[in-house]
Amino acid sequence: MTVFGNRWSAVIVAAAFAGVRRFRDFEAFLGPPPIVLSERLAALCDREILEQVQLTDRPDWSEYRLTRKGSDLFPVLAVVVDWSERWRSPADDAVLKRTHKTCGDEFRGVLVCDHCRATVRGHEVDLSGA
Repeated sequence: MTVFGNRWSAVIVAAAFAGVRRFRDFEAFLGPPPIVLSERLAALCDREILEQVQLTDRPDWSEYRLTRKGSDLFPVLAVVVDWSERWRSPADDAVLKRTHKTCGDEFRGVLVCDHCRATVRGHEVDLSGA
């Protein structure tokens, strides 16, 4: 939860999944205050969700790329974004439009059992210890 402890961290990671890489592009795509963006990118790098990579052809520029650890957040983010969009205030604009590129339809994040493929709801899971 320290990764997504605030709104900006989640949308920055979502933007990285959408292919955003440079500070200026995160700023234009999401619109956060620059100091907030800088702090969130640094925190995501500290937690090894993103890595800052210097460009070889432009050493004065860098990109932020998802690490393997960051890429593994996709299912978590998909479900969290779906929940937040479903429960947002009608006065709030949608933050992210999610479209499945393969079929072109709106994408919703849902949990599915890896064995029977049924949609999983919280009351259907036993969380007791081993």
